[in-house]
Amino acid sequence: MAMAGLRTPVIESVADVRRFIFSFTAAATNRHVRLTFKKLLVALDHPEAAVKAIHITGTNGKGSTTAMLYNGLRAAGLRVAAYLSPDVFDFRERWQVNGELVQDDILIGAARELAVKTAHINPAATDLTEFEVKTLLAFLIARRSNVDYHCIEVGIGGKFDATNVIPAPAAAIITSIGADHADVLGDSIRDVAYHKVGIVKAGTGVVGIGQITGEPRDIILERANHLELPVVDAAALEPIPTVLPGHPMAINAALVVAVLREILPTDVDINTVRSAVARTVIPGRMQVISANDKVLLFDGAHNVAAAANLATTILQLYGGKHNVHAVVAHTGTHDGVGFAAALAPALSSVIVTVIPERGQCPDAVEDAYLRAGLPVAVVDDPKDALQHAIDGAGAGDIILVTGSFYLAEATRMYLPLGWTPAISSLSA
Repeated sequence: MAMAGLRTPVIESVADVRRFIFSFTAAATNRHVRLTFKKLLVALDHPEAAVKAIHITGTNGKGSTTAMLYNGLRAAGLRVAAYLSPDVFDFRERWQVNGELVQDDILIGAARELAVKTAHINPAATDLTEFEVKTLLAFLIARRSNVDYHCIEVGIGGKFDATNVIPAPAAAIITSIGADHADVLGDSIRDVAYHKVGIVKAGTGVVGIGQITGEPRDIILERANHLELPVVDAAALEPIPTVLPGHPMAINAALVVAVLREILPTDVDINTVRSAVARTVIPGRMQVISANDKVLLFDGAHNVAAAANLATTILQLYGGKHNVHAVVAHTGTHDGVGFAAALAPALSSVIVTVIPERGQCPDAVEDAYLRAGLPVAVVDDPKDALQHAIDGAGAGDIILVTGSFYLAEATRMYLPLGWTPAISSLSA
């Protein structure tokens, strides 16, 4: 029964679902208690345990790897759900089912089911966070959709992440380990590895290790060996070329195929799976958008390691052949100066802009690009910054939009009519 003054919200549309989710205003956290969240799992009859899961974490590459797993499982003839973060162009991107964004009726039904169980809770006076609500919806959507597998991307870290309430998964994959979210995960790589390896549980079907070396790799192997779990290590695999450019993508594609080979029935055509994995595309990851006679390249890279990988890929694709002009912004928690130092060698010029409400001051980032010898401008509004870059670029030039997924909105007007942000596989 709802407490006095509280009632179950009316949820009739996707807009109502949005309002319901964002009514929960507790500060985002990576705490390990999650009292209300765990009570709701019980009240909802444990939807987190209803579907076989594959759990994916990593400093970089976890989103694209989740997408590759999703496509590979679908190519094997299975029904699959995916839970990703963040949503880039569409609120429903977080929840995908069998080749489409979650259907409105499934999303609304899941939200109503959750709303009944939260009717006694004041959204403004609870420890239940927005991300926890989204995660509860992911579990409910997967259960309602009668899928065979649920590919679940970790939010931040792993050990204390809200997604890590699932039972032992069919596979736990750690794509990479590097410095990021130091306010949550700690300052050292060892600290980050401790959080990431937390998704490896007793009973996990197979542990996938991405392009990870040194102590972090040792930490993962020690955990897997202690629990007597089989391991697939990318270091022993031949990269698989992908439509998304870059060596890390090829490494992660090989890891995905090797993991799927371990968990799929032996009669599945692994070549069909490999093709679907290799041809996976996902918004905000080396996404090419045409803008008149220029090319927009949108990539949500936002930490130093991702910037270094992006610079290498840009130089391989365009070095010496095309000017590359960047529109860059960062949220307040990321190392914009380190990002600039890593990315600058691939650029011809830079426009530094500001993400509304959560962006960091552009001055230090501007100085970093100036020290690298690049022409730099500051344009506060992201849409104006992108237009300024397009107007100033020559025919055939590349305009790179990067530093944060929050810059997606600036590119929206250039997306083709009818385009959908659902995970897809390009036709051969």
